[in-house]
Amino acid sequence: MVQAAFSHGSKDVEEINVETLESWQESFTLEGKKKGKYNILVTATDLGGNEFIEGPYNIYVDPKSDLPVCGITNPHQDMRIMGNLNIVGTCVDDDAVQYVDLILDGDEEHPVRASGKEFWSYYLDTTELSEGVHSIKVIGTDINGLAGNPVSLTWNLDRRQPVTEVQNRSMGELVSGTVKFSGAVSDGNGIKNLAYSVDNGETFKDIRLSEKKGIKYFTISVDTRKFKDGPAVIWFKALDNAGSTGVYSFLYFIDNTKPDIQIVTPEEKEVQYGKVAVSGIAKDAIGVTKLTWTFGKETGEFELVPGNPYWSIVFDTIGSSDASRKFTITGEDRAGNVVSVSRTILLNQKLDKPVVEIAYPTAETFLETNEKCFVRGIAKDREGIQSVKYRIDNNDWIIEETKGVFCG
Repeated sequence: MVQAAFSHGSKDVEEINVETLESWQESFTLEGKKKGKYNILVTATDLGGNEFIEGPYNIYVDPKSDLPVCGITNPHQDMRIMGNLNIVGTCVDDDAVQYVDLILDGDEEHPVRASGKEFWSYYLDTTELSEGVHSIKVIGTDINGLAGNPVSLTWNLDRRQPVTEVQNRSMGELVSGTVKFSGAVSDGNGIKNLAYSVDNGETFKDIRLSEKKGIKYFTISVDTRKFKDGPAVIWFKALDNAGSTGVYSFLYFIDNTKPDIQIVTPEEKEVQYGKVAVSGIAKDAIGVTKLTWTFGKETGEFELVPGNPYWSIVFDTIGSSDASRKFTITGEDRAGNVVSVSRTILLNQKLDKPVVEIAYPTAETFLETNEKCFVRGIAKDREGIQSVKYRIDNNDWIIEETKGVFCG
């Protein structure tokens, strides 16, 4: 007998007697369980009454652990906002996020829906808002309709501040390598200085500005290879001529990991002939968006199937006199990372010819005069045999339709 027990103190014990003893698997439901530490204990008893106990093992149950978890990246607590506000943040859930709602200034009856899910944003026009303290409450809901705990903060509106905007890229865009960010900064009092930070505001570096029709423009380059893959924020701090400072955050995502492209068959220096099959793997953490190939002078593109990393293609080299051809496959992911893998495929069309073996007569066979000669053998070919013809000396050919073995 094998018995599994799941307990939370002596008054909350759940036991299961295992039916299949040699190899078993059981489950306990956690619905309705209180928060706290539980124990799992397994007891096995043999036919002689000997008992063995495995455990106990501690498991900590927290019903709230299945809730979506939201975070607000911008603004931060008590942040001074002097223009329109781009509210950005994240939301994670093990079942996937369905949507994120924001409650502004306590208006529970009129929540607003953010753009995005795991990485969300909401652009707030503060033109009609009063100066002073305002509040943001963020609630994430998963695909099962389960709402998480709200995350709240307050911020201060002071519209007498410069406005900075990144114009050449979208919020939350995937990037790789060295990336340029360009945009504009403006204020009714004129802009005195603009600086940016890529270390969460720890240090700022001044940006050289150009001006056109009263608006100042900027361009910066960020080498994303110096940072880890994942979400990143550029902080912009603008100072106008009146002494007001405006801070703007731009969220983007770094992906410098190139796709994993492999040629599995044929192997290096493996000689091919006739119809040549080439196959391999193309995968990437965020997905391969394009997969192309070249074989000699031929080119083409694979049709991508979501969730399937394998690819294959067959080339007809029958009649070719080439000793080899170069095969190249190129993959590109959503961030623009490109990888090319090549293999020189050796060709020898002579290997494509059928092979015939004569089993009888052999070179040592001796026949008496007028004795009948019995001929037998086998023909082999990768693509199959249609017929065999044979003759003795210069006599007529004998043609025999066969899949391999012949005799006469």
